[in-house]
Order: sequence, then structure tokens, then C-alpha cells
Amino acid sequence: MGYTNPRIRSGGMLDYVIRVLGIAGTLSAAIVMGLNNQTISLFGVSLKAKYHYTPAFTYFVIANAIAAVYGLISLTFCLCFKAKAPKLCSPKVLFLFDFLMTLLVMSGTSAASSVAYIGKKGNSHSGWVAICHQFGKFCDRVVGSLFASFFGTVMFMIFTIMSAGSQ
Repeated sequence: MGYTNPRIRSGGMLDYVIRVLGIAGTLSAAIVMGLNNQTISLFGVSLKAKYHYTPAFTYFVIANAIAAVYGLISLTFCLCFKAKAPKLCSPKVLFLFDFLMTLLVMSGTSAASSVAYIGKKGNSHSGWVAICHQFGKFCDRVVGSLFASFFGTVMFMIFTIMSAGSQ
């Protein structure tokens, strides 16, 4: 028996709201990036930008999708089975998976952010040119999905802390 802070309890209404916000952030980030593409014509040559041309963006979409699905599953289990099967919603199990999903989303967001930065600014030392002045809509959608993912990451961090505080 350990001390649990009554203000940081898992299973309350605040926990469910934060989980829904985390799901919304990661799901919207995955959808916006997953549907992101742009085609431009430059000197009569058609050029395309798609998220799956960059492995970091592909990882970003997969990481956010996995986290959103996990959030839906954990929310469903905790809402439906908390009274009937409390071991499925034990605080230790939730904390472990909440922590893993936080790390997954954080790593995907970090990888995509670094590629987005190079797309925006380029890297003169490596000879990589910035592409965002040609593919403006593509880059704007990348930025929007990164903001949604950062929001989702913060929500996942909050409910990880709440899961840790409920043990």
C-alpha cells in the first residue's frame, strides 16, 4: 500500500478526457500526414511530394496511428471492463503501455520534425536544398500534422503521469 495523490487519480473523468484528446491529436496527425501530397510543374517537369517518399514521415504516420489505436483500445477497455475485469485496466499495465506509446509518438514526432526542418531550411554543408518554397502546401500540412502530434504527445505524457500517480 502506497500513498496515492488524490488529485492525480487514474480512472476519473479527467483521465478519459485527456485520453480522448491524445487520441484526437495522434489520429489527426496520422490522417493529415497520410493524405499529404502535392504535385507541381517545374520547367515542364512534373514533381511530386508524398509523405511515403521519406522514411521518417512514414514512421511518423505509423507511430501516430499505433498510438491512436492503442488509445482507443485502452479507453474502451477501461470504460467497459473496469468493474468486470479490473486486471485488464490495472494501473501498472496502463502505465507501462502509456509510457511506451508516449515514447513511440515522441520518437516519430522527433524524426519527422528533423526532416521537416531540413525541408524548410536545407543544409548547405550536405548540399540539401530547401524544398518548401516549391512545395508550400505540402510543407504547411506537414507543420499542421507535427503540431497535432506534439499536442498528442503532451496528452500522452499527461496521462502517463496520471497512470504513474495512481499506483
